[in-house]
Amino acid sequence: MKWSAVGLALTLTVGLAGAAQAKSVSIDFTGDTVVAQGLTQVNNAAGSDGVTTIVKKGDRNVAQVNGGLYLTIDSAFKTGLKSVWATVEYFDEGKDSFKLEYDGQDDAYQSERPDPRGKFDSQQFTRQVWHMVGFKLAGGQTGGADLRINAEEGPEFIAKITVSDEDPDLIQFPYAVNKITIDGKKDAAEWDGAYTVKLDKPQLDGVPNSPNWKGPEAFSGTYSFKWDENAFYVLGEVRDATPRLNTTEDGVGYWNGDGTEQFLGLDDSDPERSACAEGTDFQIGVGMGKTPGWAILAPNAQSLDPIGDNLKFGPDQADGYTFELQIPWARLGNSTVTPGQRIAWYMFANDSSVDPSAQEIALGPAGRTGPSCNPSRWIRAVLQPKP
Repeated sequence: MKWSAVGLALTLTVGLAGAAQAKSVSIDFTGDTVVAQGLTQVNNAAGSDGVTTIVKKGDRNVAQVNGGLYLTIDSAFKTGLKSVWATVEYFDEGKDSFKLEYDGQDDAYQSERPDPRGKFDSQQFTRQVWHMVGFKLAGGQTGGADLRINAEEGPEFIAKITVSDEDPDLIQFPYAVNKITIDGKKDAAEWDGAYTVKLDKPQLDGVPNSPNWKGPEAFSGTYSFKWDENAFYVLGEVRDATPRLNTTEDGVGYWNGDGTEQFLGLDDSDPERSACAEGTDFQIGVGMGKTPGWAILAPNAQSLDPIGDNLKFGPDQADGYTFELQIPWARLGNSTVTPGQRIAWYMFANDSSVDPSAQEIALGPAGRTGPSCNPSRWIRAVLQPKP
């Protein structure tokens, strides 16, 4: 195999004016030749555990991995490194799984969730992001590697790997210029320009390889988000074969049935934290049964009931429901936020098809698993200033 090292690649983080540049390194197998920019393959000799073969999948080349794909990171990238994420783009063939392993403080083959990353034989290209917490990246793996794709169940078909010091899923929550009235109606003047996520794939389930996934017709949704100084706003347009099935009665366990969980970290100065910080990290559960309710689930469980006018539904539908939700910052420990503030965020769209209700499916925007009270697995975000 022929390839060349082009050096350290730098990319500009999309965000506020004046934001610092984010560093990244990558290796791309999709072209006529492999392009390595600060991320170099090792242990690729015939007969080694790290040997790969270039094959065609779809319309592009990929590295077929049987066993392991070993990579070293340019020393210039490692200098002053405080946080690191890895994005793996791959062709989803087969129903086995693989891991991303990195040279960490506790183990040269340390891994983070999703561990492993299950596959669904969709025959499509997709991606997964890992936040490498407790990294060392000192070449502790075989052949001096810093990273390994563990494809022991393989084969895996890797298109590109990018390592960066900024969350590649960094998002911007728009300011609600037009006041959002919580009435269950999708008013264009209120919701135009919102940050939106569509949740309709099994690989987005917070429980990997969930046996409960029956397709987007059974459960899926589009969720839109805005903010202002008073609240965080959510619009949900949900397709659900068993709409609003949540039988929770304890005033807290609203995650156990139809509804949503919103994870909000209002002080993200330490994105490496793996436990909720008291007073600034919140996991909010909203149950959308016939008697809706809400609660702070973590770090300290407490009911926020009654939910009152903070949640409203649109007209009843046989195949789903629409809702508008506001989470006043004041209900989160009297918190306040400011324009341009960096936060951490994640969400689950929860679904049940059984009675009593259960959390059978928990779809999230990035396929990250185990986010409950672990902000290192949340997405980094910015509250956009008012235009």
